[in-house]
Amino acid sequence: INAEYMGLMKKKEEKEGLETLFKKAREAINKEGETSKFSQHDLLRLYGYFKQATIGKCIGSRPGIFKMKERAKYDAWKECENLSKSEAMEKYIAHAKKMIPGLMIHTTLQSYFFQQLAIFPF
Repeated sequence: INAEYMGLMKKKEEKEGLETLFKKAREAINKEGETSKFSQHDLLRLYGYFKQATIGKCIGSRPGIFKMKERAKYDAWKECENLSKSEAMEKYIAHAKKMIPGLMIHTTLQSYFFQQLAIFPF
């Protein structure tokens, strides 16, 4: 197996790992009743990261002033338009961790094991 192939496989694993973390962070945020305890600012920030990660650059025109909710969501997404898909996912995950103290999301048993060890002071 050549080095180029190994590099491609590593990138694929990293991408799949990031997408899994992104999905788990979304699930944690979207738990029933959870969103009501978060600020609108935090939810809009997550919305912008989510749209950028799943769709890409902001599309459409900015809603009018009387459509405040749609306008705020558009602005949140527009602020993220220079982020790549993976950067938006990483920022979503990091912001979710700030919003839910103690949130531990992991992709493998090994990382879960090491996260569990980290909570014990030695």
